[in-house]
Amino acid sequence: MDLHGPLTDDTTSARRKRIRKDMRVEDGPAKTDRVIRRLGFRAQHFRRAAATPALDRTSEKGRFDWMLSLMMYYCMMRAGEPGRGKGSKPFDTKRGARMCDVEWWSGEVTGTGLRAVVLMLVSSKPAAKGVYTRRPCEISERQTAPGVVDPLCGYTAFLAYWRQRARCVCGRAEPCTTAPFCAACQVAPLFVSPEGVVPTTDSCMVIARNMCAAIGENPLHYTGYSWRIGQASDLVARLGEERAEVVTKRRGRWRGDIFHIYQRSDVGEQLHASASVMDAEGRSLESLLPQWVQPRRG
Repeated sequence: MDLHGPLTDDTTSARRKRIRKDMRVEDGPAKTDRVIRRLGFRAQHFRRAAATPALDRTSEKGRFDWMLSLMMYYCMMRAGEPGRGKGSKPFDTKRGARMCDVEWWSGEVTGTGLRAVVLMLVSSKPAAKGVYTRRPCEISERQTAPGVVDPLCGYTAFLAYWRQRARCVCGRAEPCTTAPFCAACQVAPLFVSPEGVVPTTDSCMVIARNMCAAIGENPLHYTGYSWRIGQASDLVARLGEERAEVVTKRRGRWRGDIFHIYQRSDVGEQLHASASVMDAEGRSLESLLPQWVQPRRG
């Protein structure tokens, strides 16, 4: 038995949790898993949303919702991460994004000529009970022609929002951009809607579903986690699996390999594999070692 011990033993309990996690990665989500089974809101969806007049991106609320969706996509935020989790919870300065969790880089600093913003976001799991580690997530501006505003640029959308938010929060003549931050910026939530409400898991889901409805997608297939799924899938499409794994784990603030369940298979990749599999060559290790049997792992 994989547990190697009594069911009531503490070490057995820990092993049981790891085994369940491994099974979740290998077997995929259960039919009742409403979060992981949701579809990803990917770059192609953003391009369609930016092009349709059915989606409000001009009103104050529309601009905020669009900016928040871009930031959740680029930073691979969990549904409750930009604000206060479930609606009944108050804003938690240990876990939520604060005004002081923002750092701005010039093109000279990045060495690329492109400006960037860094958000210090909490890791997926606490390092210890009640102790959360913040990790950087960088967002670069997108290259465009002079004078052209790119609606898909998370940097541009966030910069416009941050300037407005900083004027409302910061107690200094010039808003805080580096440490030491003023007392107000150290505790004020970073993301606040025009109505003065800190986003919740449910409100993020509403934004995602409104965007889907505007582009003709079934809203019921998308939640506040859809941006996280979309970014994880798009990184594989752009970088390949090996490079995407490194980037995804860092941007998504994962320590283990559970991030794999957020990456959706690309249809082109699957069709290419199907079309070329008959050209494969090679021999299995088992065929050359008659006394050896392939174990379940490794």
